[in-house]
Amino acid sequence: MDTPDRFHFCTRRTVEFADTDMAGIVYFTHFLRYAATAEQEWLRSLGVRFLATDGTLAGGWPRVEASCRYRAPARWQDELRVALRVREVRTCGFSYDFWIFGPGAPAGEALAEGFCAVAHVALDPATGQRQKTPLPEELRRRLLAPPDQPLPAV
Repeated sequence: MDTPDRFHFCTRRTVEFADTDMAGIVYFTHFLRYAATAEQEWLRSLGVRFLATDGTLAGGWPRVEASCRYRAPARWQDELRVALRVREVRTCGFSYDFWIFGPGAPAGEALAEGFCAVAHVALDPATGQRQKTPLPEELRRRLLAPPDQPLPAV
């Protein structure tokens, strides 16, 4: 996957000891967690509320597909940069590509890169079941905006 020069959202994260294996290298599943955490930060920055005012779950954002390609290891205490870019916006969800940059890869190259597809669901009060539901129009508009964030400098 080519690395773009602009993203929809970028954030930083420091690798914690608990994220690593006995060799001090980040365990592979944590890269997907880093992407999911960045996604939550991004959605909050766009005004998405995960809890209703009464503290109950306002809906949900289940992943319906995810993949990650690992190119180089990340290590304990590395400062990572996680970047997201919208791939597609649908009626009841969206997908995005992500890149995770860190000191273990050559300049401008990602340690890992991947893809997530996310559905938007709401709880049906009558049945208690979660059902796909259309994205709020304001969120849809913001997801469709051109990416404008450069990758933060190291």
